[in-house]
Amino acid sequence: MNEPDFWYKKGIISSLLVPIEIVYSTIGIFRRKHSSPKKVGVPVISVGNLTVGGSGKTPLVRDLVKRFQSLGKCTATILRGYGGNLRGPLKVNTNTHTASDVGDEALLHADDGATWISANRYLGAVEAIKDGAEVILLDDAHQHFSLEKKVAQIFK
Repeated sequence: MNEPDFWYKKGIISSLLVPIEIVYSTIGIFRRKHSSPKKVGVPVISVGNLTVGGSGKTPLVRDLVKRFQSLGKCTATILRGYGGNLRGPLKVNTNTHTASDVGDEALLHADDGATWISANRYLGAVEAIKDGAEVILLDDAHQHFSLEKKVAQIFK
């Protein structure tokens, strides 16, 4: 599955969207420069948000969870809970939560291990660590700056 060809074609519509792209990019740069990501003391890996859906972010996170678990690491996946009406931080329970509560992706991740939904990734990480997480995986969170993302600690 690939992104549509029209994403890369130059034309009147793409030219009209350039000012919006400049504003959007400027806001992103400003947010990144003026953020103060907090450390949580465990490795944090963020996968995705460089492209729109369908690029394999969720399957990659699920694979990483399994790999870390095979190394004996207690993992926690944190995501926003897109499509659900709960905001968290909340640990997903497949026996009690529905896609309407936490979103369908959260239920997929919860089949693999501890999964938290949290609009604020830092608060979600704090709760996940209290629950025993040694490695945090963020699905689709490159644009969130509340939590410092760092993987070097894993390999010490």
